[in-house]
Order: sequence, then C-alpha cells, then structure tokens
Amino acid sequence: GGGGGGRISIWYTTDFASSTLQIQAYGGTSPTETRTGGAGTLFIKKSGANGDLIADNNNHNGVYTSQVSNTSWTLDNILIKNKAKYLIPENSTTTITTLNNCTSNSSLTNSGVLSTPNDFTISNLHLNQNGLLPDLLNLTVDSGVTFEVQNNFPDRNIFDESVGTGNGSTQDFKLAHYNKPNSQIIRVSGKEMTESTDDCSSGDYTINDSTGAIHFCTPPANGAPILASYIPLAHLTLNNLTLQNGAVFTHKQNTNTQRYTLNLEINNALSIDASSTINVS
Repeated sequence: GGGGGGRISIWYTTDFASSTLQIQAYGGTSPTETRTGGAGTLFIKKSGANGDLIADNNNHNGVYTSQVSNTSWTLDNILIKNKAKYLIPENSTTTITTLNNCTSNSSLTNSGVLSTPNDFTISNLHLNQNGLLPDLLNLTVDSGVTFEVQNNFPDRNIFDESVGTGNGSTQDFKLAHYNKPNSQIIRVSGKEMTESTDDCSSGDYTINDSTGAIHFCTPPANGAPILASYIPLAHLTLNNLTLQNGAVFTHKQNTNTQRYTLNLEINNALSIDASSTINVS
C-alpha cells in the first residue's frame, strides 16, 4: 500500500506565494484504493500569525490524516482539498479562524473540539460532525457542503473543563465554552455538587445562564480542583442557521434501526433557500 504523505513545516517572514516553487505532501498511491496513503500536512506560518494547515491528496482517495491525539493547537485556516480526509480525534482541540479554499470532494471529521469564531461560514467541504463546536453561534452552510451529524446522543459529547482551583474565598468561576448546556455536572475535589434552584437557600451552586458563571454558595476549599461537565441534549445549538446555494444538512444514514437522529436547537432564525435541504431520511 501507499504510505502517508508526511509533514512539511515552513516558517517565513517574506511572502513566497508568487514563487514557482511546488510544495507537496501527497499520500502514496496503490493499485488497491483502500490501501492509498493519507494526505500529508503542510504547515505554513508567517511571522506574527498562527499559520495555515494544508491537507491535499492529489485526488487520491486515501486514509484519514489525523491530528495528534490529546493535543490542542490554534491555526488561522485549514485548507482541505483533492480528496484529503482530515480528522480531529477525541480529546483533541483545534481552534481556527477560517476554513477556506477547500474542495467538496474532501472531508473534515470533528470527533474532538473544533473552536471557531461565533459567526462562521463553511463552503466546499463534507463536514462530519461527531464532536463539539463550543463557540459557534451563527452558522452559514454554503455551496458544495454536506454537513453530516454522525454522533448518537446522549452517549457522546461529554464536555469536561477544569474551571479552576478553590482558594477558600472566591465563589465565582467562569466556564470558558459555556453555551447553556441542557444538563451539567459540577464536581469539587471529585464530589458532585447540587445545583440550587432558589439562590442558595438549598444546594451548592447556581449558574448565570447569560454568562456561564458558576456561583458557589460556599467557596471551594483552598486547593480543591473544580471540574465542570455537561451532556448537550441537542446536536447543535445555534442562534442562526443558514443553508444556501445547494447546501445539505443531514445525519449519518441509518440501516435497520433508527440509531442516528438530527436534533437542532435554533434560538432565532433557520433560513433555507430553495436549492438547499435538511435531509433526515
């Protein structure tokens, strides 16, 4: 079979975009398509920027190109094209500003955490959503996109966050990725806390739904580790969702039983033009 495409990293201060230099990290080919190698990655970073990541497999249908497990990184843009298949694995986080210049025969599978700007547009890509999009509020799904929800709630997408460490006096702690979870669990030194429904007359804490701040009725003890977890009860919670120019929003295909569903919570507007569809067949 063909080998993986490897990794190329370029750091520069002078723009070389107009150069005739050809840089490539294609996966190796094979007479048997299932043994074709996955795209390598090309990381290009200009001084002062986070850098761009490119996965290009030269239109060969190879295996997945995966981010290293249990890592977090920040990029300006991910460019996935020509049948490349990029994977964000469980327990890994990728933070991006854009997802530009992809091609619709390529895919991004998010099984971890994909952190985006609040307002985000996706075009020309098959996106397999199996993880978290914690910062996304307003999503536009444009031409060439199939957005496919692949996870089966509620047995996936448990989000754990270390909120902080008690000091014996501070009562308020902020959830960095708070998006009004439908079901949350707060633990202090491993002990599960009880949410108060009446401003601390009973229970251990309250949550401000507008800011995601935990308020403990009694300050956590000095050195106590504080962990917040939640299980979202919708696949995607947004303020606005727009489907346009032939976009498709769907879930993973079921076989003999209904295992996969599509649960959306849209707080403001769902807009679908005549050429786009939500397909739950």
